[in-house]
Amino acid sequence: MHNPVALGARNCLAGGFSRTSHIGVILTIYLNYVRIVFRCVWMSVNNKRAKFVELAENRVNRAIKDLQLIGNLSNRSAYEFTDTDVRKIFGALQRALDGAKARFSKQSEGSGGEFRL
Repeated sequence: MHNPVALGARNCLAGGFSRTSHIGVILTIYLNYVRIVFRCVWMSVNNKRAKFVELAENRVNRAIKDLQLIGNLSNRSAYEFTDTDVRKIFGALQRALDGAKARFSKQSEGSGGEFRL
């Protein structure tokens, strides 16, 4: 099968460029352009998702490990602390967690607080 773009260029150079072949060449070029743009957008969305998954897994696993290390501070034979110290630690952690969670909620909530896709 002939390449419509090459065929159109050859016809144009030979002086025999008909209106029908001209429209076919333009349509072929346009459809190729649309296909390339669609592929780039699709790849961009997939790359964003892959990057989110990679970063989320790494950061959440690191946060869990750090929380386990904070839990290790509960060893009374190795450390001395008060109930006030414990309340301050977990209050600070809870505020940070609530703040991070709120940042996700603000982006996905519609007006009225109902969940919608």
